Amino acid sequence: MKTTYILSSFVILCVFGSLCGAEKQDNKDNIIDKEKIEKNEVNVEEETQKEEERIKKQKLDEEFEQEIKNKYQAIVLEENDARRQLIRSELISAGEAKAPSDGYVSLGIIVCNVTVKGLVKGIMRLFGRLIRSLFTYSKGTSLHIIVITDKKSFSIVHSVVAHTIGKFLSETFVKLDHGLHLPKWAHLSIFPKVWVEFVDLESITEKYRETIDMMKKEYSMNKKEVTLMPLEPAEDGTARVAAISSKYSEDLFYIGPFYGYEFTQMDRMIMVDADVAVREDLAYLYEYFDQMDSDELMGITTDQAGYYIGTTQWILQREKEKNKTFIRTDDPIKQRGLNTGVVLYNLEKIRESETMREALKYDNIIQIKSDCYLKYAGFQLGDQDFFNVLMWREPQLFKTLPCAWNHQDTPVRTDKSLICTEKPKIVHKHGDIHDGD
Repeated sequence: MKTTYILSSFVILCVFGSLCGAEKQDNKDNIIDKEKIEKNEVNVEEETQKEEERIKKQKLDEEFEQEIKNKYQAIVLEENDARRQLIRSELISAGEAKAPSDGYVSLGIIVCNVTVKGLVKGIMRLFGRLIRSLFTYSKGTSLHIIVITDKKSFSIVHSVVAHTIGKFLSETFVKLDHGLHLPKWAHLSIFPKVWVEFVDLESITEKYRETIDMMKKEYSMNKKEVTLMPLEPAEDGTARVAAISSKYSEDLFYIGPFYGYEFTQMDRMIMVDADVAVREDLAYLYEYFDQMDSDELMGITTDQAGYYIGTTQWILQREKEKNKTFIRTDDPIKQRGLNTGVVLYNLEKIRESETMREALKYDNIIQIKSDCYLKYAGFQLGDQDFFNVLMWREPQLFKTLPCAWNHQDTPVRTDKSLICTEKPKIVHKHGDIHDGD
């Protein structure tokens, strides 16, 4: 009986233990289920909030798009409108762009995303200013203007070009006709032969989709919101912060390397940012194409903000430590880095260059950062950063131009010695494009 009693107790204890264990497990499962429910509720709430924000943003974007379209209403040029002889009325591919004849200076400008709220507030105002400045300081040089844009922006951009040309001509002719006082430039400028074409951005990006997406990760922060970065304090000790625009996540900042292969009916092209203003006839800038030696493919001006100085110093220090060469130029101008606000592209030579073709292979675009000891560098400015790294590794491909051709006025200059002291021939005011229209 005693043994049976002990065994029964053991069985009872086991059963009780099992019941207790089951109860604990049930409690644990209940806690887990409760946590899952709460987590799911939070996720649902977050997703609902995100969807509400998306709908709100979409509505604001649609209202802004309509506002811009109302402000810059599409212009239909009538048969007897003289501007029909100056402005192409449809969007074309890069491969179709072509000057009417020899003797034209080809000038490229990118104007995209004008219907996107908050991306580049002042772009249309500055684009109109740029077009006007081309005529104001013209001495008669024929201009082939290529505006790279997107389908949504096309009618608006076309309208601004047509309106600016029409207004410039009418104001000048009215003043001449009535003998009104004219500003000094009006006696010096000659309205040139002009041919304006509009190139679809997608005709370039669609062929390089995979490479462009990779470059966004390697050569920008690839963010949809503004990124704030601390700077060195001002001379008076005031704290300074640079705001890196979300615009650098857009395709248009990654197409420069491919111009030579897409503008197949053109041999030379000057590219300028939409926020520059011309102060000299572009024939003088165009002359630098003929001054390039056999290896030089691009004409560039150096950065005047000091943006790359810290990077250069860091690389040069690594060179000493590793006893290796990462930057293959002793030229202090090229070591300072370049700014792509004004660039001369010898398209024909780019197409023929095996060095450039090799540099633009997918893996090499990534590898070149490591070659400059910059594998983990936090680049921000798209193809400008890529061209800088390429210039440090292949300096023979780049011809430096006088700073007057990209005279930069910047609020974030790190060193006053970088200020261009030459008389400006093209003015480039950094940050102006983010001021509203």
